[in-house]
Amino acid sequence: MWCSENLRTGWLTNTRPAFEKIVKAMKTMPRGDELIWEINIPDGLGVAIDIQDFFEVFGNLLDNARKWATHKIVISSEEMEGQIIVSVQDDGPGVPNDKIDKVLKRGRRLDEQKTGTGLGLPIAAKVLEHYNARLVFKNHQSGGTCVCIYFPTHHLQNEHTSKPLK
Repeated sequence: MWCSENLRTGWLTNTRPAFEKIVKAMKTMPRGDELIWEINIPDGLGVAIDIQDFFEVFGNLLDNARKWATHKIVISSEEMEGQIIVSVQDDGPGVPNDKIDKVLKRGRRLDEQKTGTGLGLPIAAKVLEHYNARLVFKNHQSGGTCVCIYFPTHHLQNEHTSKPLK
């Protein structure tokens, strides 16, 4: 879905400028300015989520990526089968396959080495439920963790939906 250059048009959040704001904040945190942050999202791509909820969800995901990444974090998107998939991938150690289901359990932390409460990911998943979006963890084939958020697009109606920004 396409939206205006503003961060939000109606209930669509323009993802690229929103991610740019979050990344700018992440660069002020420990190790944030040492990492490579790559945003591979076209200008004008919008998802159906309130801007504050977007910041809550993706601020948490990018903060986790910042804590675990070795060198690089990649934020990307694709449209597929009536969904917009937004991915956050880091090049850190990844999550053991047998523990992926546990990362979304409230108060559960897989590693006590990094700061955190174990509440951020379950809260993010709960927020996404309100938008019929879902959060999926995967270990990426090249290493690290890839968190994918699947946003439905079939119900979006907006004057900017049918065309990208020029």
